[in-house]
Amino acid sequence: MPLTPTGLVDLGRLHNLARGQDQEVTPRELPVSEIEVQIAQVWQDILEVAEVGVNDNFFELGGHSLLLVRAHNRLVEILGFRLTLVDLFKYPTIHAVVQLLTNEGLKEAASQRGRERAQARSRHRTSPDSIIAVIGMACRFPGADTLDEFWRNLATGTESVTFFDDPEIARSGIDPAVARHPDYVKASPILSDIEGFDADLFGYSARDAMLMDPQHRLMLECAWEALETAGYDPFTYAGEIGVYAGASMNTYLLNNVHPNRDTLDTNDSLNVTTLDSMGGFQLMVANDKDYLPTRLSYKLNLRGPSINVQAACSTGLVAIHLACQSLLSGEADMFLAGGSSVQVPHRAGHLFQNGMIVSPDGHCRAFDAEARGTIFGSGVGVVLLKRLADAIRDGDHVFAVVKGSAVNNDGGMKVGYMAPSGDGQASVVTEAMAMADISPDTIGFVEAHGTGTEIGDPIEVNALTQAFRAACDRSHYAKVEDLARFPLATDGRHARGFCPRRETNRLCTATARHCFQSHGGVHIR
Repeated sequence: MPLTPTGLVDLGRLHNLARGQDQEVTPRELPVSEIEVQIAQVWQDILEVAEVGVNDNFFELGGHSLLLVRAHNRLVEILGFRLTLVDLFKYPTIHAVVQLLTNEGLKEAASQRGRERAQARSRHRTSPDSIIAVIGMACRFPGADTLDEFWRNLATGTESVTFFDDPEIARSGIDPAVARHPDYVKASPILSDIEGFDADLFGYSARDAMLMDPQHRLMLECAWEALETAGYDPFTYAGEIGVYAGASMNTYLLNNVHPNRDTLDTNDSLNVTTLDSMGGFQLMVANDKDYLPTRLSYKLNLRGPSINVQAACSTGLVAIHLACQSLLSGEADMFLAGGSSVQVPHRAGHLFQNGMIVSPDGHCRAFDAEARGTIFGSGVGVVLLKRLADAIRDGDHVFAVVKGSAVNNDGGMKVGYMAPSGDGQASVVTEAMAMADISPDTIGFVEAHGTGTEIGDPIEVNALTQAFRAACDRSHYAKVEDLARFPLATDGRHARGFCPRRETNRLCTATARHCFQSHGGVHIR
């Protein structure tokens, strides 16, 4: 079998062999000059590989920090003290090292980029143009793997909640006693495929992909698609692209990886999980929320700020708000913003208990007199943002625009930590409208939170009423039905940890199609 330098099956060569061709899909560029050959020989000795190309990454060939120290010591003996250990970390290919040693070109390019970004930030900080364009989107939602499918479900009022039979629940490992309980609800809004992942596309081995949180895997795919939708190749784009993204609590780690942690490291059973052993470190990097945005930046060559956002149910919208503010300050030319929430096991319901916010029957009826609770589901969504003036200049397709946004917090003046605050909601909505410089009576559609709970929905309606009346003398120009033109709750409602990101995708899709459809069925009394 043809193998890569790290011992994995080389799929490209394998496909060629099947067609009767014994050559690599992309031939490796071998070292030619004297200095390239010297460096390559050191790498081959240290990494114990037969061949190294000038564009091969030291770490992707199996290297790590300890081996890099050994390589640095050897190279210093050969090349002198012109090369530092930090240089090798920054420039992990032979080609980059040679460029650095011969003309300092890489250092100059990096410093020049920093000066240019500082100048851009200074310009945009005083720019009167504060409108942000949405130029790319991608999603994985219950019943919808694409934006077109998502729109079709919205337009037809499809409820994307899946109800399970007993064998499905049993295969998910749910305690039989719990599953037999009369209040166990065998329903959840699920995604079509959380196991599948094109590991080869992103340069991961099968083992790395298996260890990785599905929230990270699907976010990688959606980030790629959002850039593709906008028509940008991040590997050739001259500007800076940043990331603001977050994920939900990792139940894949809790239910799949951690119970099998003893297989990660032959030298440590991890009976007590620590993060400074080889197995514990691998577990952390593959599953911790902190590594989600920088994973995207590394695999997609994104050089702008890459920031993890965690704000519970508002994570998606906060990520978009922060991305907009960074664009306006000139920190990057474009930003990917979004969130990922995938529950594992996927085909599992919930046990309804009085006092909880979950639905007793698997349905969520936002702003309805029969509303009894929400239902948590899975979903991933990403938008690509750019300053509107730049988007128009570059001929980008604009799905929608963000005219203004705001973020606040309830503080302590409410009945409990998990309780909503009408005043807090009213304040932030008023601020957002003021930042956008719009009057409430010009708003034709409100994408609400709409949890479908008996307390949450009335508080939200009251807060919107306060905000609208504070900025407009008119009254009775908006009805509660307007909050439910789309089946806000019934498409597979609350993706735990970042649900507003789904609402942004929904609103952008509707805006792009110049269509807001009304569906009946909201029962008000």
